[in-house]
Amino acid sequence: MANMKSRRPGESRGEVSAAELPPPAFDLRIVERTTAHLSRLMEGRDFASIAEENRFLQTFVGKRVEAPARNALDEAEDLIYDAWEATSGKRRVALARQALATSPDSADAYVLLAEETARTAEEARDLYAQGVAAGERTLDPQVFREDAGHFWGIRRVPKRLPPYMTFGGAD
Repeated sequence: MANMKSRRPGESRGEVSAAELPPPAFDLRIVERTTAHLSRLMEGRDFASIAEENRFLQTFVGKRVEAPARNALDEAEDLIYDAWEATSGKRRVALARQALATSPDSADAYVLLAEETARTAEEARDLYAQGVAAGERTLDPQVFREDAGHFWGIRRVPKRLPPYMTFGGAD
């Protein structure tokens, strides 16, 4: 939370807000860009076999995967991917706010704002709750009925499930 004193090894005890700190050296959420873009590229393709699907995926190994946004929510999520890679807290917050202006259903934008701007646990909780609501709005209710308790094991993850799983009570 922004008002907590964050200190890295060797830093003084001066006031440092979370928004002023660079992101960790590697944030696992960054791989979501690749996953989302691959999902966009695979959408609508009917692979005859797992081997054919794997051959398709192999063409992207070692490359940055890019696929155009299909809608406002995709555009918002692309902004969040940029935010996760940003080295400035202020830039991350600005991109999260831009994402929400693009689509109020960007669950990840609420998570980022909770991490970067919340001054109290209550503010963070409220932002996380907004993120859960955004995630639920974008998911087919069938996912909750059929896959509850198994979200991490779904082979073809519904396109909006990873942001919900980030903080929304996925088992």
